[in-house]
Amino acid sequence: MNEISLSPASVGCCVLVKAICLLPKMGWQLLAGKKRSVKNARPRTRPRRDTGSGLPAGDRVKTVHGAEWMQGRTMQDSKFIRTGWLRTSGASGRHAGWSLLGWVLVVFVGLMGLSTPGTWAKDAQLTTADLVYMNRLVYTMRATIGGAPPAQRADRALGRLQALEGWQRALLVDPVPFTWNGEPAVTLRLGDYSVLTVFPGDIDPDTGLTLQELAERTRMLLQDALRARLALDETRLFWIGIGWSALGLAALLLAIWVTLRGRRLLIARMQAMVANQASTHRIFGIDWSDYALSALVPLTMALTLCFVGGLIYVWLGWVFNQFLATQPLAADMGQFILDVVRDGLQSFWKAVPSLVILVLIASVARGVTWMLSSVFDGVERGRFSIPGVHADTVGATRRLATAMVWTVAFASMYPYIPGSQSEVFRVLSVLIGFVLTLGSAGVAAQVMSGVVLVYSRALRVGDFVRVGAVEGFVIEMGTLSLKMVNHRGDVLTLPNNAVLSGHVHNFSKRLGTGVCEVGVTLTIGYDAPWRQVYALLQGAAQAAPGVRAHPKPFVLQRKLNDFYVEYELIVQFEDPRRRAQVLSSLHEAIQDAFNAAGVQIMSPHFQMQPAQPVTVPTGPWFPREERARARAGIGDTPGS
Repeated sequence: MNEISLSPASVGCCVLVKAICLLPKMGWQLLAGKKRSVKNARPRTRPRRDTGSGLPAGDRVKTVHGAEWMQGRTMQDSKFIRTGWLRTSGASGRHAGWSLLGWVLVVFVGLMGLSTPGTWAKDAQLTTADLVYMNRLVYTMRATIGGAPPAQRADRALGRLQALEGWQRALLVDPVPFTWNGEPAVTLRLGDYSVLTVFPGDIDPDTGLTLQELAERTRMLLQDALRARLALDETRLFWIGIGWSALGLAALLLAIWVTLRGRRLLIARMQAMVANQASTHRIFGIDWSDYALSALVPLTMALTLCFVGGLIYVWLGWVFNQFLATQPLAADMGQFILDVVRDGLQSFWKAVPSLVILVLIASVARGVTWMLSSVFDGVERGRFSIPGVHADTVGATRRLATAMVWTVAFASMYPYIPGSQSEVFRVLSVLIGFVLTLGSAGVAAQVMSGVVLVYSRALRVGDFVRVGAVEGFVIEMGTLSLKMVNHRGDVLTLPNNAVLSGHVHNFSKRLGTGVCEVGVTLTIGYDAPWRQVYALLQGAAQAAPGVRAHPKPFVLQRKLNDFYVEYELIVQFEDPRRRAQVLSSLHEAIQDAFNAAGVQIMSPHFQMQPAQPVTVPTGPWFPREERARARAGIGDTPGS
C-alpha cells in the first residue's frame, strides 16, 4: 500500500489560503457593524450558530492532513443547498461566496500536496547517522528502530560508550544474535552490558554485506576504538608519544633552518651570476637582469613558505600518529596527500591527449610564423618583392601576421586547455573580456592609428618631420605612439591618433635622398628692387655654412602686400640633424647682407615710414667669420 505523505509546505499553504480568504469576510463584518452603530439600525435577530466553515452547526467536520470532509450530512437536503450555498443574497451571500472560495482553494492546495511525491518522508528515511568514537567511525545507522531515528540512536550509543568504566573498556566485545520484531539482529556486549545493536536496516545495499559480516566488522572497529580509549589512561604510552613528537619538532626546526639558509644562498648565487653575465641578458635591447632578480625574491619566498607549510603538515601527521587516539587523523592526513597526488596524476594522464594537441597546434603556429618571417626578411633585404608589401612597412606587416597566426592558434587551443570547461575558467574569461572591453577603446584607437601611419608611408624612422608645432627626427614608430627628438635633444612622445589627426610635414620624404629642404620667409619694402633682394638672399645662402651649393638656392615672391613684398628663400643643406644650426647661420647671413646693402627688412612691419631706413650701421658689428672666432675664444673682438 502506497503511503500518502503531505509536506509541511502544503499544510502551511492550506492554512495561509484559508486565512486570506477569511480576511474580506472579517472586514465586511467590521464595516457592517460600524454602519449599524452610525445609523442606529434595528438590531437583527441572532443568527444561527455557525462553525466558521459555512456549514450548519449540526455538521461534523474531521480534518485529515489539512483537508476537511463533511460527515453526517448528505446532499439530499435541498433546503440546505438553497439557503446555505446557491441562493444566498446580500451580505450573507457574499460571506458564503468568500467561504466557498476559501474551501475550494484549500482543497485544491491540499490535493496538490497529496499529488506531490513524499520527498519529506523519503528524505527522513534516507537520513543516516555515524557513530564516531575516539576519532574512529564505528558504525553507520540508517534505520529507525522503535520510533528512534538514526541520529537519536547514534547519540544513545555514544552516551553508552562514554559511560563505560575502565574495567569495562578492557573487556572483549562479544556479538550476541537475537530477534527483533521477527527479524534477526546482533547486539554487541561488553560482559552483560549492551553498547550497540546491529540491525538489518542499517546494511548499506551498495556494500553487499550480510548481517553477520557487518556485525563482525563493527565488532573489530569498536574493539579498536576501546583499545585507543584505554591507551589514554596509560601514562607510559603518553610520554613516549610526547618524546617522539619532540624529536619530530627538533627535526622540523632543523629542516626549516636549512631551507631558509638555502634560500639566502640561492639568492646570493643568482645575484653573483647575473652580475658576471649581465651582457648576455639583453632581450630587445633591454637588460632584464634587475627585473628577473626583483621577481626572483618573492618567488623564492613563496616557494619557501609552501615547502615550510608542507614540513609542518608532515610533522603534524607524525605527532598524531604517536597516539592511538589520534592515529585516524594521521591516516586521514596521509590519505589526503595520497588522494591529491593520485587525482593530480589521473588528471595529468587524462590531459595527455589534450597536451599533445596543444603542442601540435603550437608547433604548427611556430612553423608558420618562421616561414612568414623568412619571407618578410627577403622582402626587407630586397631579394624579392611582394605586391603591397614595401621595405619600410615589412616590420609592421610581420608583427600583424604573427599576431593573427597566434590568435588563430590560441582560439584553436582553447578547448584543449585543461580546465577550460570549468566554471572558474569561464568566469575568468568573461571578467578579462569585460575589462578589455572597458579599457581597450583608447588603446585600440591608438593601435589602428599606428597601423594607418605605417601603411600610409607618411614618415619613417630617420625622417625630419613637423607634426603640428613639433619638429624633430623620428626615432621610433611604436604601436601606440611616435617618438621624436628635437634639435635640443629632447625626446617627444606623440600619441598615434594625435599624429594622424594633425598635419605631418616630412622634410625628408620629398627628396628621398636624406637631405633637408627649408624655406626662410621675410618681407622687404617696395622701395628695394626685387632683383637686389634676390641677389642679397642668394648671396647670404651661399655664405651660410652647411647650405648646399647644388642645387642652387632660389627665391620666390609669395605675396604683394600693402606695404611690403613677401619673399621666400628655398635652400637645401647636407645634414638634416643640424637643421636648427643651419637656419640660425642662414638668418645671420641674411641680416649681414641686408645691413651691408642698407636694405630695410620689414618684419615685423610698422604702420608709418620712418625718417631713415632701419638698418644697423657697420661700425658696432663685425663680420660673421670674426664673430665665430670670438665665440670659439680665438683672437680679440673687434668693435669692443
